[in-house]
Amino acid sequence: MPYVPPMPMDGFTGSVLHSVEYSWPHEKLSGKKKIVVVGGSMSGVEIVADIALRISSLPEEERAGIELVHLFSRPFWIVPRFLPIAHKEDPSAPRFLPDDIVLYDVNGRRKGPMPIDKTQEEKNILINTFISSQVGGRQEDIHPNLHMTDDYMRYTPWVAISDSYLEFVRSGAIKPVIGRLESADGSTLCTDTGEITDVDAILLGTGFYPSATLQRFLPEDLFRDLTSNDADIPEDSNFLPLLLYKECLHPSFSNTGGFVGMYKGPFFGIMELQGRWMAGLLSGKLPWPSVREMELGISESRATRTLRIMSRAPEARIQWSMGDYMALVDDLRQTIGLPILPETNEVYPNTMVPAHFSPGNEEAEKTLREVAEVLAERRGKDEAKGGILSRAIFKALHGKWKLCRKIVSRHPGFSSGTFEGVAEFLPRPPSFSCTPPPAGDDTNDEANGQEEAATCANITITPSIPPPPVYSGEVQEYLYTETGTFTTSPTPTMPTPLTIQARRSYIYRHHPTEDAITVWFVKPEDSSCVDYFFHRVEISGRAKDGKGGWVGGGKHLCRADWYWPRYRFRFNGSEGGVGDGGLKGFEIGYGVKGPKKEYDSDGVYERVKGGSRGGLGE
Repeated sequence: MPYVPPMPMDGFTGSVLHSVEYSWPHEKLSGKKKIVVVGGSMSGVEIVADIALRISSLPEEERAGIELVHLFSRPFWIVPRFLPIAHKEDPSAPRFLPDDIVLYDVNGRRKGPMPIDKTQEEKNILINTFISSQVGGRQEDIHPNLHMTDDYMRYTPWVAISDSYLEFVRSGAIKPVIGRLESADGSTLCTDTGEITDVDAILLGTGFYPSATLQRFLPEDLFRDLTSNDADIPEDSNFLPLLLYKECLHPSFSNTGGFVGMYKGPFFGIMELQGRWMAGLLSGKLPWPSVREMELGISESRATRTLRIMSRAPEARIQWSMGDYMALVDDLRQTIGLPILPETNEVYPNTMVPAHFSPGNEEAEKTLREVAEVLAERRGKDEAKGGILSRAIFKALHGKWKLCRKIVSRHPGFSSGTFEGVAEFLPRPPSFSCTPPPAGDDTNDEANGQEEAATCANITITPSIPPPPVYSGEVQEYLYTETGTFTTSPTPTMPTPLTIQARRSYIYRHHPTEDAITVWFVKPEDSSCVDYFFHRVEISGRAKDGKGGWVGGGKHLCRADWYWPRYRFRFNGSEGGVGDGGLKGFEIGYGVKGPKKEYDSDGVYERVKGGSRGGLGE
């Protein structure tokens, strides 16, 4: 059942809901001007990012009046779903791999276990340093309240996974606040660090409380044995509900049963191995551990739970009861007698996935083949394909960019000049349904005499679709807008430059199943609505001109004009590391030729520093 921390909240005049109730739209959140999401772990991060995405899709005048606050007790690491792998020849064009392929690297573990002579603090520093190397820094450039200072590097790390959270914080759409909620009265939340005023709604991402469910089917004496502290310390059922040997067994079962799945963390591998262990024990194929062995293991779990409960400082509290997933998996593997994963000499990780430990079956073999294919794609020459790079590029576009564009015209009726301004990729849920054209098929059917504006390159557009059922803040669409000043270049017939205020909009769309990024024109009468297809972004590979980055292009016939788009994406990186995997800058250019125009346009984009919504980012 949902866990609600015990605190006085009866006097709160706004709405309160738990993460299990969350959906969008929700009657308890609709029309609210200040929403506070409580919780600095997985559900809290996913939900606050999703709310930010929903707010981002509102008209500008509506979203400007909404404040979204994220309240958590300590900074945590945000790990993206795809991590950069440094490329020696061109650090600005890293490879990208799914985070579990990188983080669950068996070869990395074979380099040596954690030194046993180190203190827990020294081990924490090593772990935090490793995470920092993977995400490219300590997050101080995003927001001070997310900065992993030297003090926090000494504590057990907290981690959440999101592709959009950091950019929502950077833009000011999410305001991160450190503090532990103590009470709520009227419209004010009291925390151990201060007050948050004028709150309309609270959303609790505080996890679940399994003890009530366990009590329904466990006899009272057995439940007491499984949860006893043997000390005058309050239980922390939300953290470690049962005290079990290897999260599975207890002497009270008298070698007649155990649990599978009583584990908080990446659970499929653990459940697979626990299930196989229990099957071996109950069938007599594997020996039961002795009572003494089980008691020693349970005493370690008890000490872990006591440490968390007694840790007064939030930063010293542990996120997971069994934080080292790979160590627990390897321990269960050895207990069952399964062979170690074969070593590989490849540069890429030898990744541990649950399918490695499943008895031979078609589904497990299929999964292992898929993992091998992902790694093979990254090893091959065509590293720009496979879906991962397009995802990494698309998610990195999020936010505001300083834009400088030069236009060189070769047609007397079309002016050369320079545009300077700000471009924004504003994330929102998908606003239309479509299938992207195949690569290389960017011909506008309107040019062939078809009048139906919603059909272009054999694409049928449905104006709107229901919001996706998964609320994670994943971004699949941007409304692109640029505003600024266009200054014409002087000519013999017009020696005095003209200055024109200019604005332009497109829609950028990512199609995960198609490995595609597409660009769409918007309606002249409504710049937020899709009109018809523009072009597909084709990433061809790393730049060969010495300027670095991933490059791409394409071609597109729009009515009577040909467009040849060209792209260059430069990521942060260095010879000694992977940078933060974020986009340092990018370029979008066009070669255009038609009856009434012929010009080249080259735009350079650089990240705008700081937040973009006033005080929200402070």
